[in-house]
Amino acid sequence: MCLYVPGQPYIPAANTARAVMNYSYLGQQIENVFHFEGDVPFIASALATLGDEMKTAWESTMRAHIQTGCNLNYILLTALDTDAGDQVNVPVDEAGTLSGTGLPGNVTVSIKFGSGVSGRSNRGRMYWPGISTSQVSGNQLLDSVASAFVSDVSDFFDAITTATGYIHVITSYCHNKVWRTAAVNNEVISYLLVDKNLDSQRRRLAGRGI
Repeated sequence: MCLYVPGQPYIPAANTARAVMNYSYLGQQIENVFHFEGDVPFIASALATLGDEMKTAWESTMRAHIQTGCNLNYILLTALDTDAGDQVNVPVDEAGTLSGTGLPGNVTVSIKFGSGVSGRSNRGRMYWPGISTSQVSGNQLLDSVASAFVSDVSDFFDAITTATGYIHVITSYCHNKVWRTAAVNNEVISYLLVDKNLDSQRRRLAGRGI
């Protein structure tokens, strides 16, 4: 892990956009952060297109398996080539459509992003928002739900790439505890739920912060 030092030089990520999906759930703001790579630097119009396609893909995949109390507020997209890259906010304001009682905000599962390259800086993950009691048994996801989550995430990113040509990547700023001078991207080629056990992400508890 690299420690941030105030005032350190900006690390550019060529032809890369960061997309922050901001949700509200049980009075708390929660986020999933993804990166996409194109052939040229992102400008505002390209960011807006990417955000619109993310919204459409989310509506047709993950939304059906997110509890109704969990609301996708907006998608904030930023070009990362320079420290003054274009930025676009795409409003969404849509809730999940899964009925039932929502589990506490910290309850989640992790879906791993694999790049086919070993090392911590070459893999990523996301945490599922808004899980319902109907999706679990004891301390585990139901088998059908576990399969649906992985399919949803894979279909989500496939739909975005098909619509835009932008690929889902893992963006690395640090390697062997040393900051890079330029970020390195690796394409995500696999999505995996390591196990069905429910996890706890403390920052999703009320008052703990994003």
